[in-house]
Amino acid sequence: MRRRTRALIELGARVKSTDVSESGLMSTRRFNDDVERLDLFDIYEKRPDLHAAFDFTLCWGVIMCTHDPKVAFESAAMTVKPGGHLYVMIYSPTYHNSPQIVAQRMHCHRNLVTFDERLAYVYEISDRNENAINQLDMLNTFYNWTVPEETIHDWYGACGFEDVITLNRGETNKCAYHVFGRKRS
Repeated sequence: MRRRTRALIELGARVKSTDVSESGLMSTRRFNDDVERLDLFDIYEKRPDLHAAFDFTLCWGVIMCTHDPKVAFESAAMTVKPGGHLYVMIYSPTYHNSPQIVAQRMHCHRNLVTFDERLAYVYEISDRNENAINQLDMLNTFYNWTVPEETIHDWYGACGFEDVITLNRGETNKCAYHVFGRKRS
């Protein structure tokens, strides 16, 4: 959240940053005053003030880490104004669902109790130390769904979006889909 918020602010955007992680919120508050703890699943019933509130919604690496990715997507889509855009990053079925990653995730959740144990493990299995944080992010979440590209495009269509494109379609061995679409006016 912090990196994307900072990049958007530097491009001149007025940004509302939301997350469920208190540490992420604290870190982002250093350079953005509009920061709020928000659960995607609260948007539909508890937060009508966020319905069609934004010209651009960025939901990066969140949807697949929820108990219901489709409903999480619908919640994010609900925040976009007609004519606005939604950008999501959702894990693809290739890498994150591989037998190696599934086995590593099982090991993490069944055998490693403390954060320090998990951190040591990801350093052990990472190809380079600088990739350990990505490994930790991928293995640490309880839910880590993968969603086929066609399904993501179907979700966009069902929520009233058009001109939907997968930005990294030509990328080989993609671990996630980066999908962008415009809400019908």
